[in-house]
Amino acid sequence: MRLWLFACADGYDEASSSYVSRIAVDRNPPLPLVYQDDMKIWKRSTPWSRAFFVDSIAGYDKVEDLAEFVQQAKGIPFAAVQGASNLPPNRNRTIIPASDYRLTSNTTTFHVTTPGPGMVVLTETNVPGDTYAKANGLEVPVITVNHAFRGIEINTAGEYEIVFSYRPRLWSMSLWMSGGGIVVMIMLLGLAGRVVYRRQGAV
Repeated sequence: MRLWLFACADGYDEASSSYVSRIAVDRNPPLPLVYQDDMKIWKRSTPWSRAFFVDSIAGYDKVEDLAEFVQQAKGIPFAAVQGASNLPPNRNRTIIPASDYRLTSNTTTFHVTTPGPGMVVLTETNVPGDTYAKANGLEVPVITVNHAFRGIEINTAGEYEIVFSYRPRLWSMSLWMSGGGIVVMIMLLGLAGRVVYRRQGAV
């Protein structure tokens, strides 16, 4: 989508002149509005699953290419990885939604059945270096998919239990520092108690 603005050099503009342009885009057909109060909620008939399997992996070089993939997908999920090549999503790709979700404060677990090799995508923000994944108990590399999401590659068909977890790189150090702080606090409280006890005994 492109917007072209044309201006006429009529000589009336000055160094202090300012110009404001506005564009409004209507979706055709429009999304149905299901709630309106202090916020508005629209209903979309083709939402992406929270997690899904796709049997083909697209590639894009620039974000503009990814935006074009989204527009051409018409609501059908896909998986694209940024790289040197530009490979649009396969129009005949197979999509299998995940099931049996189990969520905690820092993990998302689900089940998915794969008919062959492909990629499992979780539409949660990927933080490289802080996000981990296991497939049937085995740790696997996490790939950034669609410029923001988490994904793992699947090599064979089968039943998979996938666990994505978030654990900051300094998590272990933070736990050790927290534990050390607690120990120091207990020692200081004990020392303060002994000082008070001795003063009371002296009185």
